[in-house]
Amino acid sequence: MSSIIISTPAGHMRLTSNGNALSEARFIEADISSNPQPHSSVTITEGTPDGTLLEAVDWLKAYFSGSDVPPAIPYAAKGSPFRRTVWEVLDSVPYGSTVSYGAIAAEVARRQGRATMSAQAVGQALGDNPICIFRPCHRVVAADGTLGGYSAGLSRKSYLLNLEKSHLS
Repeated sequence: MSSIIISTPAGHMRLTSNGNALSEARFIEADISSNPQPHSSVTITEGTPDGTLLEAVDWLKAYFSGSDVPPAIPYAAKGSPFRRTVWEVLDSVPYGSTVSYGAIAAEVARRQGRATMSAQAVGQALGDNPICIFRPCHRVVAADGTLGGYSAGLSRKSYLLNLEKSHLS
């Protein structure tokens, strides 16, 4: 296992890899600072990265700069079969787009051959997502379009959504 702390325009994150895949990407501050620096760079502040972590840092540099984001890097997140299904559906939400908890629940239900699925269960699985930004749980909103919850803070969720929209315009 290898782990680093990085500084990003959205706050400090801990990135962890198992040597072959990213296993964690979490913000380590409760919420974004009141004055995010949109053009600040992504830098390593602590630790020595392995190849996977260097790839993750490069991916985040592209993400925050508005450059074409490289293809997804390999993930090794641990979770129940249900959580992994929710995260796989989440992976299909396009950059700059949003989707409702209910829409993800409907797709998970379809994949599992069920008539319905609880949007609240989906929300809980998203809250347990150990790979923020790479797995874009910030793109999931309530049915009425409001932001809903986000384990890394609602102001950070708003910041990330606005960042993506600004890169598309």
